[in-house]
Amino acid sequence: MSTAVAPQYGDESVDVLGPALPPGHRLELPGRGTTFVRDLEGPPGASALVLLHGLSATADLNWFPSFFPLGRHFRVVAIDHRGHGRGIRSPRRFRLSDCADDVVAMADALGIDRFIPVGYSMGGPVAQLLWKRHADRVAGLVLCATSRNFGGRPPERAFFSMLPFLSAAARAATTANDRARSAPVPTPLPSPLGISIVLTYRQRTDRAGGSGGRRAPARENPAVVRRRRGRAGRYWRCRYRGSRR
Repeated sequence: MSTAVAPQYGDESVDVLGPALPPGHRLELPGRGTTFVRDLEGPPGASALVLLHGLSATADLNWFPSFFPLGRHFRVVAIDHRGHGRGIRSPRRFRLSDCADDVVAMADALGIDRFIPVGYSMGGPVAQLLWKRHADRVAGLVLCATSRNFGGRPPERAFFSMLPFLSAAARAATTANDRARSAPVPTPLPSPLGISIVLTYRQRTDRAGGSGGRRAPARENPAVVRRRRGRAGRYWRCRYRGSRR
């Protein structure tokens, strides 16, 4: 692990403790929304790889070990899919074909003509849809730990049927986090009138008595505070443990 400086939110740069990451920035896709991409230039004239992450993950989470090794040979671009990480926020339901079209819009915005999609898990179908819908833009195809579809056997179908709910929960948590970050700091309100709490003390006495038969307080036991209810409302009583009521 190392300390790197990388843009995290908007155009701000913050110190992060973790693996070094290539430069990243928000990118406006005309007519679609704003997403987040990382772009590592690579050698001059190198082919472009577009890394496509899996469900409920982000480009950083899936690909951080691969950025710089791949960057020695290729231009490496990674996008946060819509509904994931810092990707496009979509108020409506979307399909993986929308994610594929987002990738082409990103390539247009970055001036990339042809590229090689590299799809991991859910990124695999997105890569295949890129080839199906935009074959003229695809120079190659790399599929990792993925499938044509995720039907499978009954246990697998049951598992994958839960993923949309997990994804929705992840999107809701990310949206709430974004709102909390963007919310203005509230102005402190004037302090309300303090509520006085009256403590009545009753001390345990020594029945052996002191001189003159007077009762001397025995303070060796710790005090106990209990809440009581009376005609005037609730109040608090403090007495020594072991004393009479």
